[in-house]
Amino acid sequence: MPIIIPGYRYGAAATQRGNGIQIELYAKGEENALFLYPESRFSADIASLGGRLRAAEARGEAGALAISPALAERREALLDLERRRPEDLKHFFAEAQRRFGGKDVYATAMWAILYDWAEEGLKRGLTNVFGKGSVLLTGGGNKGKELPDNWRERVLEFLGFDTIYEMYATSELMGLCMMCEQGHYHIPPIQIPFLLDPATGKPLPRKDGQTGRYASFDLMPNTYWAGLVTGDEITLSGWQTPCSCGRTGVHIIPPVRRYSEKEGGDDRVVCAGAPEAHDRALEFLAELSM
Repeated sequence: MPIIIPGYRYGAAATQRGNGIQIELYAKGEENALFLYPESRFSADIASLGGRLRAAEARGEAGALAISPALAERREALLDLERRRPEDLKHFFAEAQRRFGGKDVYATAMWAILYDWAEEGLKRGLTNVFGKGSVLLTGGGNKGKELPDNWRERVLEFLGFDTIYEMYATSELMGLCMMCEQGHYHIPPIQIPFLLDPATGKPLPRKDGQTGRYASFDLMPNTYWAGLVTGDEITLSGWQTPCSCGRTGVHIIPPVRRYSEKEGGDDRVVCAGAPEAHDRALEFLAELSM
C-alpha cells in the first residue's frame, strides 16, 4: 500500500524514526512511499530553537536569545527550504494524485494540512481521489487555523474514503492515544497520566471529569528521563467508570485546548504545536541581522 506523508523522511524525532518501519510494513519499499522532503532530515537544531524561543517569549527575553554558530551557518539553507514550502506542497500533492490516484493508500497528516489540500482540489472539481480501502492516521488539531463547521466532511469528500484513525500524541511520548468510536482518546498502559493544577503545578485528584494541565510519565524509554508536562488543558475520565466503548483505563475527553490560547505563552512544544514552533523558529532566524 503506497504511503503519503507531507513531511520529512529522516530525522531523530519519533515521527521520522518511525518512517522506516512504516515503509517496510506498508509500502514494501522506498519506491512506493512519497514524502514532501524525501532526502532531508528534520532539523533537531530548529526543534530545539523552537522550544527555547517559546520559553524565552514567555519570559519576555526573546530578543536576547542566541543561536549556535552551526545553526547560523545553516540559516540561509533552512530559510530557502521554508520559502519554497508552499510550492513544494503543491507539487507534492499533485504528485500524490498522479502516482496514487484511485489506489488504496496509507496517509498520515494533520487535519489542517489535509483541509488545505482538500480545498485546493475541490475548487478544481476533484473528489474521491483515492481508493475506498485507504487509511488515514491523523491528529494534531487545527494548528491554530480557523476551519468551517463542515471542514471534516470537505476533507472526506475530497479523499474518497472514511477509514480514519485519530490520535492525541506528543513528540516526546512513545505511545499514541487512539480515539475510540465514542470519540475519546485512550491512554496506553505504557503511560502514567497526571493532571496538574495550571496555577500551582500540584497534582489534581484522580477522578472522572477532572480538568487540568496534562502531564505523563512514559515507561518505554530507558536512556533518558521520560516525564513530560504539556501545555494542554485536558479532561480525564475512566478512573471510576469505563468508557462506553467497552475499553477500560483512563481516557481523554475532547476537546483538547492549549493554555497558550487561554493565557498567552507556553513552555512546551507538543505534537500539535511542533509545526508552529518550527515555523516560529524559522521566522526568528529570518528576523536576525546576520
